[in-house]
Amino acid sequence: MARQPNANFSWSDLAGKNVIGGRKGGVPAMALEYAIKKAGLVDGKDYTLNFDVQYDLIGAAFEGGTGDYCTMFEPSASAMQSAGKGYIVASVGEQAGDMPYTAFMATSSYMKKHADKVEKFTRALIKAMDFVNTHTAREVAKVLAPSFIGTSEDALTTAIQAYKDIDAYSTTPIMKEEDLNLLQDIIIESGIMTEKVAFSKIFDGTIAQKILNE
Repeated sequence: MARQPNANFSWSDLAGKNVIGGRKGGVPAMALEYAIKKAGLVDGKDYTLNFDVQYDLIGAAFEGGTGDYCTMFEPSASAMQSAGKGYIVASVGEQAGDMPYTAFMATSSYMKKHADKVEKFTRALIKAMDFVNTHTAREVAKVLAPSFIGTSEDALTTAIQAYKDIDAYSTTPIMKEEDLNLLQDIIIESGIMTEKVAFSKIFDGTIAQKILNE
């Protein structure tokens, strides 16, 4: 998000600027730092990444005058733009690359003991994924509207379309190893982890694959 619209934004425009990124160690901040680093800018040298603002307060802080740029989730970003309080100029996800972000986790023992529940939950996820990927942004917005009270349907539609445009929505519950490796690379570069964990120790796609094979 920038303070002024910029159809020709380049990540190099962040040179010498203060960017609100959320708490240190959080995926939004780590992904943002990685995205900017891909453009050749280093935090503390070429620009300043502000970790002092709690993520859910970034919008208020930016509106109040803190920072030159900030990172925000949708639909908050589209809502702020609609209000003329900030302008979307780039996608962190598109710049950083494909990685798993939101995930549902369970222990292997739980998955074995409650395989029926895990299967039902996974079926529901697949149904939701299929709906999002086979319906228009407006149709999806109508379904999501009750969960985003205070956000207009237009802002939701804009946000959903923005995610569709960069293929941000998953089409399958089967995680790709290269996507997880990218996430781990980003975490390691941020200094939060020191080494990767084997993909096989983190992801078990047995139940999901069984459903997809039906």
